[in-house]
Amino acid sequence: MNEAFQIARENLKACFKKNGIVASVDHFNDFWARDSFYASWGLLQIKEYNKVRSNLNLFIKYQKQNGHIPRRIDRFFIPLKYLGLKIKRKNLRPKYTGVYIYPALDANILFIITFYKYIKITNDLQFLKENKNAIRKAISWLEKYEKKEMLDEGLFANWADIIVKKGKVLYTNILYVEALDNMSRLEVLLGEQKRGRIYSHKNLKIKQKINNNFWNRQYYIDWTDKRKKYNYFSTDGNVLAILFNISDGTQNKKIIKYIERLKLDEIPMKTNYPPYSWWRVKLIMRIAGTPGYQNNSTSWLWLGCIYAVALYENGYKRKAMRICDRISKKIKEYSKVYELYDSNGAPFKGWCWRSASSFAWSSGLYLWMHKKIKKDKN
Repeated sequence: MNEAFQIARENLKACFKKNGIVASVDHFNDFWARDSFYASWGLLQIKEYNKVRSNLNLFIKYQKQNGHIPRRIDRFFIPLKYLGLKIKRKNLRPKYTGVYIYPALDANILFIITFYKYIKITNDLQFLKENKNAIRKAISWLEKYEKKEMLDEGLFANWADIIVKKGKVLYTNILYVEALDNMSRLEVLLGEQKRGRIYSHKNLKIKQKINNNFWNRQYYIDWTDKRKKYNYFSTDGNVLAILFNISDGTQNKKIIKYIERLKLDEIPMKTNYPPYSWWRVKLIMRIAGTPGYQNNSTSWLWLGCIYAVALYENGYKRKAMRICDRISKKIKEYSKVYELYDSNGAPFKGWCWRSASSFAWSSGLYLWMHKKIKKDKN
């Protein structure tokens, strides 16, 4: 059995709890929506269907009546935990807003995408029927944040939650296009062809808007706010655009060329180029000595996994294999899957912050990538 695969599998298993999947074994040991949903993609590949279903059920249980999926479900008192006092709550407590006052939209989006992946692989139509209202409410809640059809978000409201962005963010809207496609397919499975066509039509419309408003002839820009465009290259949205076939073959070549020219696909993948201005990084992270957390100077394994699968599924198999092997070596080097790595390729360690270990998000996506690319029997 592949050594890195086994390490990732054991790291992810360490994040299993009775109710769902926590983000890591140390300072992120609560139920985070995006972490557990991304991790579920890998769990489905290794046939841990019950774990994925339990995690979906956990977030459905705490879904608001208006359809809002919690960003995080706390097992501990979070402020005390970061002060070194690990005190467990008597009852789980859902948290719905992002790190500021605005809701994180990708919790709902990734819930729908992961729900569809579960149904597609397991054909568990009974689970779909039992939870059709949950997925319908989840997509309806997102529609409230549309402006001219694209999702418009507030500050610190997606995974890059220490960076000042607001408006129409590439990452969020790329995921939304995929969620609409998946929602269309779920409605068809429910026998609701008319509903399915509505979501399919919307999917195509927003896909076109992304290509009209974000493509700058080299790559998709990071975000727009009202009439202003912010031309940073964000790795997340661009590699997801390739994965979800939002970009065409010509665009893919240009995105790949840009990534390779700037060596963004090393250690295994940086978040953006150029670095965001100092004032765009949340103050607390500068104080904590981690201004590069999501800002070019650190590298994230999950992004490399997404990129490798996107390459592989679009015909760049040799490139995909090289990235897969590079990530495997990184996991074996430290015998663990870490949240992020510094510019030298070591697990990040600042004076006040260190990389989370046994990181579920990256562990799960590594398993997903390995099964997609290596297609072995692990």
